[in-house]
Amino acid sequence: MEKRKRPDFRRLRNIDFRGLVRRKWFWFTVVSILTFLLGLCFLSAFRHAGETLRSQHLAEEFRGDGELEFAQVSVFLPEGNAVSEETIWKFRETTRVNTQDLVPEEIKNLYLDAWSTKGSVNLKAEHGSSEAVAIAVGGDFFQMHPQNLLSGGYISGDDLMQDRVILDEDLAWKLYGGYDLTGMPVEINGNTFYVAGVIARETDWATEKAYTDGAGLYMSYDAYKAMNEGAYISTYETVIPEPVENFAKMQVTDNFAPKDAVVVVNSDRYSVGQIFGLLKNFSQRTIRTDTVYYPYWENAARLVENRCMVLLAVTLLCWICPTVFAVMLVIKCYRRSKRRLHIAWLDVKDQYENRVLFQNIKEKLKGKKHGGTDD
Repeated sequence: MEKRKRPDFRRLRNIDFRGLVRRKWFWFTVVSILTFLLGLCFLSAFRHAGETLRSQHLAEEFRGDGELEFAQVSVFLPEGNAVSEETIWKFRETTRVNTQDLVPEEIKNLYLDAWSTKGSVNLKAEHGSSEAVAIAVGGDFFQMHPQNLLSGGYISGDDLMQDRVILDEDLAWKLYGGYDLTGMPVEINGNTFYVAGVIARETDWATEKAYTDGAGLYMSYDAYKAMNEGAYISTYETVIPEPVENFAKMQVTDNFAPKDAVVVVNSDRYSVGQIFGLLKNFSQRTIRTDTVYYPYWENAARLVENRCMVLLAVTLLCWICPTVFAVMLVIKCYRRSKRRLHIAWLDVKDQYENRVLFQNIKEKLKGKKHGGTDD
């Protein structure tokens, strides 16, 4: 039988274990620094993505350099709800009363709101006809959702006449073959309206994906409701003072929104804390139990949330290695400091014991010296 060869442990003596450990720590440090910097890049992309939609940051614009906080709240209402324009007037008054003792006098009138719904209409003009999607709006809609005007101007809830409409560029081209159409007549469902302006649709990536309705127009909610008795307010949005935390949401929930409505606080919607909360409840986010209609700008906002969730998740993954490295470094420094403190303590202890021993020997020698003199 062949004898088994015993392992030659002498070879292990030639291995530079300290060198191996140093090389591992070097590469671990390099990887940690690189992944930390990569995480910072993704975090920067996260913040940039959160700034995509201006319509989601109106509360910040209202605050400006002032100290008083503002909150932007959106309410998405189910079909057949009891919310009317009279309900909105009452809510405005209730909010004014509830904030009069909490808000400085000079900014009591800083209040913005708008409402809207969506429908389908038939249009005829001198050069053609088309079917289009109409977004019926009221209040300060175009202050909350500014568009790029190619010609003309906006419509407003304060207009005395409700017979003006805004066409998007696709619809303007279909009906007239141009954009400079201010004052031109257009027939909508058999009623005559006049073009107030022509807009270009938003060009940010989120809105381009969310808006899928094709050619469309904006018109007064009152005018649309006069043509369609079944019309209802599907979206209500407001920007109001926030003297205390969650004041705006409580105002809307308690004094305006029905129980089956969906209330969204747009303020700080894209903060790290809010997006991290969505990440934790991601499985619930994919399940829709509500029956409300979300307008295209809300769908765009949710697309931005999805992108922010991905970017934040990648950022956190990138920072796992630096975090482990930092923990190991702290532990290593702690152990090294503990070892050095122990050695320092032993040195102090030895010095003390040596001093005591020297003192005892000195006293003994001194005692012997005195004893020898007495003899």
